[in-house]
Formats: sequence, C-alpha cells, structure tokens
Amino acid sequence: MYKIIALLRVPPALPKTVNLTCEEILDLLYRDLDDEACVIVRSSKGGGGGQTLLFDSVVLKNPGKLNELKAAKLYHLLCEDIPTTYLIRDENLNLLITSKLENVENSVPIPADQDLLLMARVQGKNLSEYLKKLPPELMQEELSFVGSELGRIAVKDIITGNWDRVILLTDESRLQSYVNFGNVMVQTMAGVRKKDVPMIVIDNAIHSKPEKHAKSVGLWIAQLPFEIEDAAHEIARIVQESIQTEIGHKFILDESVYSAIIEGFLKAFSELPKVLESITCCASEDQLLIGDINEGLIDLIGFLEESRR
Repeated sequence: MYKIIALLRVPPALPKTVNLTCEEILDLLYRDLDDEACVIVRSSKGGGGGQTLLFDSVVLKNPGKLNELKAAKLYHLLCEDIPTTYLIRDENLNLLITSKLENVENSVPIPADQDLLLMARVQGKNLSEYLKKLPPELMQEELSFVGSELGRIAVKDIITGNWDRVILLTDESRLQSYVNFGNVMVQTMAGVRKKDVPMIVIDNAIHSKPEKHAKSVGLWIAQLPFEIEDAAHEIARIVQESIQTEIGHKFILDESVYSAIIEGFLKAFSELPKVLESITCCASEDQLLIGDINEGLIDLIGFLEESRR
C-alpha cells in the first residue's frame, strides 16, 4: 500500500490531463507498466544525481524531493497551471518499476524505501522543440504568444527564486542571460498548439534561501534607473535574444515580440501584491508545506508595494 508523503492539489478547472487524483495517476502508471508496448525513457535533461522517467501517461522522478513539491505548490498559488504532483512511498511499486528498467538506457535501480515524485505527463512539446519546428507562416503570431508567456513566467520565477528557466539572478543582484526552454511545455494536439491554453512550467525548484532571495530581488530592482519598467526591458532583451538564438536566422524577431514580453511581464507584476497576500493567508496545510519561505514572501510584498508608489 502506498503512502502519500505530500501532495499538490490543483483547481478542478484545470484540464483533466493534468488534474488527477493520486489513485488516477497510479492507475495510469500501473497501466503503462503492464503495457508491453509502453516505451519507458530516461530523460537526458536535469541533474542532481537523480533520474526522470517518462512513461506514456506519467512522469516519475527518483528520488522525489520535497523542494520540487514546494515549488509546484508555490507556482500553483501564483496562478500557474501545474500538473497534479504527489510525493509517495511504495516499496512494491519501486520494486516493480526497477524490474522494468532493464532495457531502459542509463537507468538505475530504485531503492525500495525511496520516495518518488509522480505527476501527470503534459501532452505536448517543450518550448525548445516547439520553436525549432515552427513553420515560417506561423512565426509572427506564435512568437508574440511565446514572448508574452515568458514575460509572465519570468515574474513567477523571480518571486519563487527559480533560476533554471527564464532568469538567473547572481549574488551581485544582477541578471545573467539564461533561458532554459526545456523547462516550459507547450500543449499541442497533432503538433499544433492548443489555442487559449497557457504554457505549463515544469521542473520547478526553489534555488534561493528565502531571506537572501528577497534581498537580492529587492537590490536588483532598486538599482535600476526606472525600477520595474527597466526590469521589464532587461527581461525582454534576455528573452528575445534567447528566442532568436533558438530559432536561428530563418526569422528575424521584430518589435512586436519585444513588446509582448514587456506586456506579459508588467501585467503579471501588477497582479503580484494581491496574489502574494493570498499566499501568506493560504490554508493551514499549504502553510505547513511552504511556511519556511513565507518570511521572504512577506518581505517581497512590502518591497513590491513600495516600488509601485
């Protein structure tokens, strides 16, 4: 019998493909394990000494880390679509999975007492794959959408201290160009992006200690000539340069993409004070999970409100 160590619940309004109960995810996993045609792949992405296994319907991370669950909870509270995520321990399941890994390249056995992180697999492509295969006639429309989404996501990454996607904030409180397109998923059907559906952030983590993080974000924004507006332009420059590098020179980005990034960033930023207030007043079970970072969030609320006066 499995034991749920911790879980992340998402609103029922999210697509059923990412909003599943633990029992539903386990049913899918056992179905994949029983299906001889199911190809299990160890993802080449990521590090930290663990492994990510991709099944047809489920993503499994070994070892399962509470940090990633906390990050998923934070992104959910910041109004991001996050696949339902569970941290579980089930010795029989671990043994069964290990028995199926003999033909999986570079896989390693899973200890019987190891915690696993399970989540529904997003049906789509990561942003890197999606950008490289975009046909020329769709470039203009799609890159404006991508720019706006990355601007929005950048705000959430700054707040959570996730330096492994859109931005990297150094100890000197300066941004470095670092866009990891592999950590964003575009939901597709038959290779075409689903309209009116946001991109989904994956492989989320909290990389900064709360008290240090709040200070570094505050210093970075405070040292900019025009504060938040200038921060948006810095982000837009980094994101646009990274998109251009990713797609090559088959299409030259114009001002509309740059403007979309800024618009997405400023819109998400304008909504932050109210969103962060709701986080610090969240339900007791959520407080228990993310309580150790609330002090840093409260510091950020004060700084953000001051910066907008």
